[in-house]
Parts: sequence; C-alpha cells; structure tokens
Amino acid sequence: MSISRRSFLVKGAGVPLTAGLASGQSLQCAEQSDKNPHLAAEFESPFGHDVTTDAIHAGEEPGFSVTPIYQAKNLHGYYQRPPNHNPTLEALEEKVRAMEAGEAAVSSACGMATISQIVVTFLASGDRVVIHRCNYDWVMTLFGEYLPKWGIEVDWVNMNDPDLVRRSVRAKRTKMVWFEPYVNPMMEVLDAPAIIRIAKEAGAMTVIDNTWLSPYLYQPLRQGAGLVLHSATKYIGGHGSAMGGIVTGSEALIGKVRQTMGPFGGLMRPFDAFLITQGLKTLPLRMERHCASAQKMAEFLGGKPAPQGIHEGVRRDDRGGVEE
Repeated sequence: MSISRRSFLVKGAGVPLTAGLASGQSLQCAEQSDKNPHLAAEFESPFGHDVTTDAIHAGEEPGFSVTPIYQAKNLHGYYQRPPNHNPTLEALEEKVRAMEAGEAAVSSACGMATISQIVVTFLASGDRVVIHRCNYDWVMTLFGEYLPKWGIEVDWVNMNDPDLVRRSVRAKRTKMVWFEPYVNPMMEVLDAPAIIRIAKEAGAMTVIDNTWLSPYLYQPLRQGAGLVLHSATKYIGGHGSAMGGIVTGSEALIGKVRQTMGPFGGLMRPFDAFLITQGLKTLPLRMERHCASAQKMAEFLGGKPAPQGIHEGVRRDDRGGVEE
C-alpha cells in the first residue's frame, strides 16, 4: 500500500511510534527525548503538550510554520503600541506565557527595559523594596542609585538566609521583594519557594528575574510569585543575535505594565521578536545540553583547589554585592 507524505502527516497521529519496526525494536531516541530529565517537575503545558511542542508551536499564527515579521507600524488601523500590539511580538509573548504558566506576558526592548517598566509601574515615593544583596550589575545601579533618589527605600538583604528576609519584611511595610533564584554573577542558589512564601505572608509582591534558569528549569509563578521576568537576550533567545526583555504574570499585573509602555516606550522590535522566537524553539534542547555540560564540569572540578587569582578584579561593594 502506498500513502502520500501529506496523508501520512495528517493521519499519522494515530499510528504507534513503533509501527513499521521489527519485533522487539524501539525508538529509544524518541523515548529518551520525551523524558526531559532536567525539566522542572511542576511543569504542566496549558495545552496538554510536551514542553518541546509548546516551545515550537505555542503562539504561532495558524497556517504559518513561523509567525511572519509584521514590520508595519500601523496594523488594522492601529498604531503598534500597547495595548494595540504586533502579531510577531505576540507569538513570542504567548510562548513564554505558556512555558511560565502566566496569564499574560508583555515584551520590551531589553531586559533592563522590562525591569525599569516594572519599577515605574508598581513603585512610588514612600514604597519599600527588599532585594537580594547581589543582582545583575545594572539592576544594582538602578536600585542602589536611582530608586533612593525617587524616595523609594531599598533594603539589601542576604537572601541565602530566608530568616533575614522574614525579619526585613516584618520590620516595615514592604511593597516588593526582588531576587534572582540563581544569582548573577555569584551563582548563589536561593531558596526561592521559601522567599516567595515569606513575601506573600507579608503582603508583598514577589518579582523574580528567572533569566539564568529559564522556564525550562524553574517556573516561579507556579509557586506564587507575582511577576517573572527574563532578559530574552540570553537563554530565551539563545544565539546572541537579538535583544529583548519579557515579563509574565496575571492579566491584571501585565495590563498595568502595558499601560506604562504607552508613555514610556521601550517596545521590542519585530525583527528581534522573530529572532528570539526562533531561538526559543530550541530552548529545551539547549538547556538539556547546558545541564549535561555543567554536570561534567562539576565532576571534573570536584575536589580540586580553586585556581589562584580567580577572584582578582572582583570586589564586594558596601551593599554586599559584587562589582567588576
């Protein structure tokens, strides 16, 4: 019996994976790929798919293998500024929303644009934010130099000890708790679920920068975080060919960020969104390789003395963070 390729693709969903194989054979590579050994245990596709399927297909325009680049600044009579948006950006936002278990997502020109928009949207003079002692360097500049000038109190806490977070949020009314679960650049691993619980008990919004882990390894919204952001320039995009930022959370919170983008700008460009979307399609494969490489490196270095001078050029600042 002959069958066309198109008929096979349409009807083949009901054909067992082992069809056509000799008795006793199996598709070992397919079985292994389905396991996703490093995927966060709590991951659940909103569409009932495997994570690799969501990374490839979520948000894509029906009938297209990839969502086209909508470069026009007016679409259907509307200027492309939130809440009137761009289908190319929406494809990326839907993928991240699905993988992070958010209700909505909005993208921006870079990671720091997203961070600045969150700050401007939710913090005002008289508010207080508790932040880990170490963060990405421009975040430390924003929170250390600019927020105090705007009348926002910033408490730098060593979040390696959740009890210190608890003491800080209880000492004064706190609007926001901000941290990276896997810290840039010190590679500290924080007890994110415990910190999220402490913040929620105190009535504070938790904002988590999940750039270094990606939604493949950790989905903070599933544990009660308020907002989760990424510098999509890094693991989300994966190829160093585009810049962008993205934040996801509830529709109510993301709607407020969208409104901020109206007067403040910072929109992602359609071509960057296209490139980052293409990169996101391979995130599960890349993260598995990153984890395997990291494991080999850890095993190789285990028990070996640290190279002399490895900390040269790095000093701690007065907030307990690090500067180059």
